This record gives sequence, C-alpha cells and structure tokens, in this order.
Amino acid sequence: MIEILAPAGDLISLKSAIASDTDAVYLGLSAFNARIKAENFTTENIKDTVDYCHLFGVKVYVTINIAVKESEKEELKKIIVACGQANVDAFIITDMLALELAKERMQRSKEDTEYANSQYESDMSREKFYAEVDKQLK
Repeated sequence: MIEILAPAGDLISLKSAIASDTDAVYLGLSAFNARIKAENFTTENIKDTVDYCHLFGVKVYVTINIAVKESEKEELKKIIVACGQANVDAFIITDMLALELAKERMQRSKEDTEYANSQYESDMSREKFYAEVDKQLK
C-alpha cells in the first residue's frame, strides 16, 4: 500500500496536511534537522503533536537528518527519548550515530515492555486476573 507523507514545518502545515487526508507527516524538532529555519516542533510539544495526529489516524515521522557530532550525543539522546515517550511512529535518519542511538532506545523500550509484561504475568495468576477484571466490570 502506498502511503501519502506530507511535510509539517509548523502547526499550520501540520493541520493542513491532516485536513488533506494524508497518511503521515514528517517533521523536525528544534535541533538535528535540515529545516532548522522552519518553526519546527520541540521536545515540549511533541507529545501533544503526536496525540493530535493520532486522533486523525495520521502517523508522525521525526527527521534527524543532519550530521551529529559526538559532542551532541547527549542532547540527541534526550530528543530520541522524548520522541519515544511521545509515541512517534518512526524516525527518518541520515546519520549513523543517530541511527545507533535510536535503535538502542527502541530496543530498550521493547525490553522494558517485555519485562513489565513478564512481571505482571508472574505477579498475577490467571484466576486473580479474571477476579480483578470482574471487579472492574461491576
């Protein structure tokens, strides 16, 4: 299936893309993207932005498309973590260091989810689980 992907450099273009029935938008944050002169989005508003897009069934791809210096690694990690917490759908990455950091973060996120699920399963027997569900439904 072909996906329609539209740029969103600011809130106005984001809303226009959604109104145009796009499948996904790509956007940059205030650092590490080639469209640095655009208004862009921030780590502070990325969660609200993603939530808004997802309300309309629109995916969000964040661009990290400039060369990243080793000295910028910690700042980039913070951005990747914020994007992960915001549930972005994907990254568009051109830098190998950024790719490594994003893969590391996604692997850690997967491991955290698997651990939480295994803890939950070991903490609750099947009977306790259904008893708890019954309580919630009453």
